[in-house]
Amino acid sequence: MSNKAIFGQHHAALLQARADAARMPLDDLNVADRDLYATDTVLPYFARLRRESPIHFCPDSEDGPYWSITRFEDIKDIESNWQSFS
Repeated sequence: MSNKAIFGQHHAALLQARADAARMPLDDLNVADRDLYATDTVLPYFARLRRESPIHFCPDSEDGPYWSITRFEDIKDIESNWQSFS
């Protein structure tokens, strides 16, 4: 398969991921989904979280519940006050 064909497939997958991320209810968004990384399509999901829910709780994932902190300033604040967030 040529590089152009590979790029075209990946571009199509990213466009589909962007549409899927926009359409999915925010409560169902799980950026720990391994398939998103295997297909290199996780970035549209993180972009939506940064826009709409920069501190996001995912109650159900393969690895259990978790928080996503997606903005730099929030990460800095949490890291500098880790005692309150541990």
